[in-house]
Amino acid sequence: MSVMGLFGNRKVHFSVAMTGKLEGRETSQPIRFDKAFSREPEEAFAVEEKASEFVCPRPGSYFFTFSIRADQGKSASVQLVKNQTPQVMNFVDINENNTGVSTQTVILNLQTGDKVWLRLDGGIDYGLRSHPLSPMITFTGINLS
Repeated sequence: MSVMGLFGNRKVHFSVAMTGKLEGRETSQPIRFDKAFSREPEEAFAVEEKASEFVCPRPGSYFFTFSIRADQGKSASVQLVKNQTPQVMNFVDINENNTGVSTQTVILNLQTGDKVWLRLDGGIDYGLRSHPLSPMITFTGINLS
């Protein structure tokens, strides 16, 4: 098999994490990710700039999953957005005991240049918290085509 055959058809993928805290505010806001576990190609999710979106480098069907954890004393409502249209939502009720990780999954058909990102809904009663050594807020996507 040729080198191009081995590497030319790699699947597009990313797996990133937020390692800090995000306070809710009056309006919705993108969740910014600061740690990359894996990215191919790297440009699809540039965490060096605390990126908030995946930019689709080639068309196809993509599998996405994300996990969220509400900050203590807060709830969390997070939407996965394609371009500007919400696709699915994940809600974690008020977190009084420092527990409550929740996960959501979806498969989307994307075109080159489509943007997929997560946003915390607006509201001062919302908040997210993760940890630098054991991230609990993650976002993963892989091309299935």
